[in-house]
Amino acid sequence: MYQYKYLSKNDVHRIEEIDAELLLDQIFISKQERNHGIGRELFHRLCQCALKLGAKKLYICSASAEETVTFYRNLGCIDAIEVNKELYALDPRDLQLEYPIHRWRH
Repeated sequence: MYQYKYLSKNDVHRIEEIDAELLLDQIFISKQERNHGIGRELFHRLCQCALKLGAKKLYICSASAEETVTFYRNLGCIDAIEVNKELYALDPRDLQLEYPIHRWRH
């Protein structure tokens, strides 16, 4: 059974607004459930929510684990053009990425 929390306009405590960016806190898929498209589907749903909220891009503080970085890169995420210094200070090992919402295909 797959479980996820869908975020609506009234429930955006896991996505924080930063100007025209939305901070993606994390996507976590249990190891045994990986490689079935669940993470990709969740990311696409987040893109839908971000569009509805008027975001121009998602800002992602990715764990530096190779598997995690590969996941985000395969989705089209790029190195953050402007690094959020506050978030970087919380964990300098995190990779700062962004995903321009206009890249997302409906």
